[in-house]
Amino acid sequence: MSSVSSFAVGLGSGANATAQGLLNGAVAVGTNASASSTGALNFAYAGGTNAKAVTQGNLNLAITQGANSSAQAGGSATDVADVAVNLGNNSTVIAGGPAAVGFPGPAGFGNLATNIGNTNTVGAIGGLNLANNIGGTGNTVLALGVADSATNILGSNNSVVAAGGPA
Repeated sequence: MSSVSSFAVGLGSGANATAQGLLNGAVAVGTNASASSTGALNFAYAGGTNAKAVTQGNLNLAITQGANSSAQAGGSATDVADVAVNLGNNSTVIAGGPAAVGFPGPAGFGNLATNIGNTNTVGAIGGLNLANNIGGTGNTVLALGVADSATNILGSNNSVVAAGGPA
């Protein structure tokens, strides 16, 4: 389902794609894959069984490729320019303001969260944060606040947290 200036495509048994707002796109490919894009100039792609990608706000990008995985960019209508990219199974990647993880707070802006690997959680929450996981499994990588950076490379079962400014 999509609004007039947006597009939504679902391919696969139970796949669901919705794009609402101005020039949004949503593509879901795979059994029970789901992609949702709300706001303006957003794109969400979910590929894989039970994969889920969500964008909310403006100029956000969420991409996930992997079974039982998710990517979320933005968590409120005021989140701007957040990017969440996941390439792995059973992983969650979130970029946005505190609303993206269920807490009140200011809008998220300019956050980047990326994961390459299986069974990881990566989050860039606040403003101008960078959180990356490259390889390994069972990792949690979080950048919280303003202008923080957290990275894990090739480790497994690690927790990496950078939190300097208010979220």
